[in-house]
Amino acid sequence: MGRASCRSIKTGFNAAVKRAGIDHCTPHDLRRTAGRLMAEAGVAMEEIAQYLGHTNPAITRSTYARFSPEYLRSAADALELSGPALVQRTRKQTPENQKLQ
Repeated sequence: MGRASCRSIKTGFNAAVKRAGIDHCTPHDLRRTAGRLMAEAGVAMEEIAQYLGHTNPAITRSTYARFSPEYLRSAADALELSGPALVQRTRKQTPENQKLQ
């Protein structure tokens, strides 16, 4: 693939971006968006890795896991409190700091 072919691909891509009314976009932006949308839809990280061509799913996980609906679910579930008695105070309640609340 010569320099002219590469320029032609860039020219065609940039023309399509302009026709779509997008201010700025690169092919890599589309790749990242695809990964994020798949993660948000709950697609397994291993499948996203394969789709994006990552040889190591850890790379995919470190980049896209935060968009997954299951990301940190167990941590959030652990915070389900059964009442105010479980709230840990950082200092002893005194009449002075009760006035400040």
